[in-house]
Amino acid sequence: MFPLPPFYYFEIAALVAAFFVLTKNASRPLKWFRYFLLLIILVELFARYKRKILHEPNVWIYNLSIPLEYLFYAFIFYHSVKDMKIRKIGFFFLICYPLFVCINLLFIQGMSVFNSHSMLIGSLSMMVLSGLMLYDLFIRENQVNIVLEPLFWIASGVLLFNAGEFGYYLFSNYLINDGIDKAATFFSQLNSKLIFVLYSCIVIGFVCHRITEKYKKG
Repeated sequence: MFPLPPFYYFEIAALVAAFFVLTKNASRPLKWFRYFLLLIILVELFARYKRKILHEPNVWIYNLSIPLEYLFYAFIFYHSVKDMKIRKIGFFFLICYPLFVCINLLFIQGMSVFNSHSMLIGSLSMMVLSGLMLYDLFIRENQVNIVLEPLFWIASGVLLFNAGEFGYYLFSNYLINDGIDKAATFFSQLNSKLIFVLYSCIVIGFVCHRITEKYKKG
């Protein structure tokens, strides 16, 4: 169980930042990160406990938790974006993706194997939605400094993370079947580095919120 891999501490750092860096004036989407990050850490620890201590399969945990992550980020973007056309795209994902996940779990890949179809569709959708979130930020009027906008960093982190995961899973059958990454060690290393990027961007976003609040107070 212990010691934990380094990426766990990045997740914990993001949780601490969510509670102690975000101010009471933080928008509701940012405040939701407190509960989301706490859930993610508990899920990761539970999955690790199942595999390392109980020596039981834990893939079913990720089949449920990973789609929830996609839905959370889509929900954040849906509530933050200003352009109504982009909001409709986000709403479409929030309605259709859970249906696809349920169908995949019940009738296609099942609960006992990793649901790669759900990951591929989810990762691709996150790339699109985070890209649209960035576009929405760039076209807004009266934008003082986009680099200090928390959602710029969060959307960038989500985009980079999912671009890496989508790229791997798109070619995973080739990499594994040809023995290039038979034990999925490359994926493990890639995933760890992508987690560093994602949660570093989230923390930077929280810090930018703090800086912006201080700037407003003069």
